[in-house]
Amino acid sequence: IEVLFDVLVQTSGSEPLLDKVTKGKLEIVRNAYVRQFVTQLGTDDMLEITDFDETIPQSLSLLNGPLTNGVTRQIPGSGLQQVLATRKTDAERIERLYLRTLSRRPTASESAAWQTYLQQSRPVAKTAGPKTDRPQGLAALKVSPEIAAAQKNSDLDFRELLGHAQTAADFQALGKMMRNNADAGLFVKSFEAWAADVPFEYLASLSGGDTPLEQNYENMFWALLNCSEFLTNH
Repeated sequence: IEVLFDVLVQTSGSEPLLDKVTKGKLEIVRNAYVRQFVTQLGTDDMLEITDFDETIPQSLSLLNGPLTNGVTRQIPGSGLQQVLATRKTDAERIERLYLRTLSRRPTASESAAWQTYLQQSRPVAKTAGPKTDRPQGLAALKVSPEIAAAQKNSDLDFRELLGHAQTAADFQALGKMMRNNADAGLFVKSFEAWAADVPFEYLASLSGGDTPLEQNYENMFWALLNCSEFLTNH
């Protein structure tokens, strides 16, 4: 599972970008993602897992999860943006993306099929953009109103308060409000779930490709990272 995370991050060329988004705390995000992934698989073997059958949660996590959606965006500093900037023709870009993801060059028929796809006209999809309260990584931001109020009332239910946590500042404040081991266990679980997704959700919420061609490249990159050949190789 660690290998899967590392390969997706390295193959997509997004490690420098994620390190910036997480303010140097990518290792925390990595560990949280691994734990969340293991929980979805329903196993207690944690990092010792080396071979397991593909499950529905695993497939959905890869296909629809914020990790893959986040690292395949065409945004400044991303691996895809680098490929589009340094390779001038579709054929060259396709070859580079194949080498990145599948460690081989595309066949003539694969290259031709992708070139046809890339030139298809399509409406440009617009993202809503990051929410104003969306943390720009794991840096501490303003505490949310619900948790700010709770700092003055220690009788509030800790589990309920965790449901309001949206930023690193919220978790910082809640970390000082834990009363017992039960609260600590709830805190760790909630923080890990947040840290496993929020950086990738943030990247996916940014405006990516501005043209049909750029968004077609995003779709192609996403498809290569989710194809059976990529999963088998790694």
